[in-house]
Amino acid sequence: MTEAEIIEVVAILGANSFSIFSVYLSITFAYLTVAYFIGAALKPVQVWVASGLYVASAGVSTIACVGTTEAWVELIANQPTMLNTLGIYSVHIWDVYMAILMALGMVVSLYFMYEIRKRTATQ
Repeated sequence: MTEAEIIEVVAILGANSFSIFSVYLSITFAYLTVAYFIGAALKPVQVWVASGLYVASAGVSTIACVGTTEAWVELIANQPTMLNTLGIYSVHIWDVYMAILMALGMVVSLYFMYEIRKRTATQ
């Protein structure tokens, strides 16, 4: 591959990661909206179903995003281009960062649902 082709593939992988992350954010904010507005009124089985669907869909998005980001990181690391001279591209933790960020977002979202339900139950 030429340097231009490598840079183009890097751009495509980056765009794919951002698209997948956007889907993850949409799923997460939909779950948070449900939790905030009707979480307290849901029956336990409904909470389990909503939370299970959220974890499954956000988990798939996380795996896809991390995999695409890892491919992006590996391509830059293994194919010498002008991108290797830029500091932001030479840091090889983007895939780890995305995995931590997205997993933490899922945990915080589930805790938010728990708090909404706990607060209503004690009132």
